[in-house]
Amino acid sequence: MEYELTWWYNWRLDHWEIEYGPHGFELGSGTVMETNESYFYITDIEFRGLLQPNTEYDFYVRSVCGDSLYGEWDSASYRTYCAQVDSIMVWDEDVTVTSDGRLTGYKVTWRDTTDTRQWYVDYYRTDSPPFDWDRPCKSASVDTSVYYFPPLAPNTSYTFTLWSECDSSYGIKQWIWFTTNAVGIAEADASSLSVSPNPASGRCVVSLDDAAPAELKLYGADGRLLQTIAYKGAPIELQLPSQGVYLLQATTAGGTFTRKIVNK
Repeated sequence: MEYELTWWYNWRLDHWEIEYGPHGFELGSGTVMETNESYFYITDIEFRGLLQPNTEYDFYVRSVCGDSLYGEWDSASYRTYCAQVDSIMVWDEDVTVTSDGRLTGYKVTWRDTTDTRQWYVDYYRTDSPPFDWDRPCKSASVDTSVYYFPPLAPNTSYTFTLWSECDSSYGIKQWIWFTTNAVGIAEADASSLSVSPNPASGRCVVSLDDAAPAELKLYGADGRLLQTIAYKGAPIELQLPSQGVYLLQATTAGGTFTRKIVNK
């Protein structure tokens, strides 16, 4: 969305002068800008880091008719967004299968760029139409930067969204997509798939106990496929892109196995 400051005028002028600062500042002590148009995009300077989050500002505008000839000031106030959320990650730590076939153990974490203490979250199934943004599977307000999902459907795509809440303002909505594991593909079924060391430090060795050919797929914590590797029976060294949690899936003639890899 774009927030803009607009004003009316009776005849064509040379340009306008804008001065802004924190709410209650004295004219002459603020930041001065000029424009040739009868509007000013507040969001533009906000996104460039020229305004602090969750802060009320006063904007003053006056016309400039020539050298040292000005109109009277008019003013308006604006409260900026909350801080933007970043570093959103979905984690599938200790995923277990419930008696009704759903998966527990998924959580999502994030980082806020300022001292926010309240966030609004929701998530949706995105794998089966019709998809309706206005009807989330679950919505909640949380006061810590982690959200633990209730049991989720297996082998299902979800969209998780969140934004900061502060006073009467909100942050920019952020989102992440992820796909849950398939039922029956738990680490307990992966006895023939070995990863060492795990936790890893940038790389690890992958092998299958029966030395059978296999297709290896490496997924990120958000469910995105990162690599596909042909395993020819001999141990291979796998390089991991960055720190985080990954899911390694091996498909052989005898079945499909997965291992969770933690890269420190």
